[in-house]
Amino acid sequence: MRKACVVTECPVSLISAESISQLEQFHVWKLAGKGELSEYPARTVEAFAVLENLAIKEGNHAEQ
Repeated sequence: MRKACVVTECPVSLISAESISQLEQFHVWKLAGKGELSEYPARTVEAFAVLENLAIKEGNHAEQ
């Protein structure tokens, strides 16, 4: 991401199996037309919200 994301340590150490799974689920959710969030656990919905907001910010920065 541009501008909105800053890390102070190696990002590889921040990536977990759960975070990879959530990224994959987010990708499938978007490709499938953003289905009902009520079908997902709250933790996954929160991850989707964070990822969607970052994707919107990234899109806005890319247009500038």
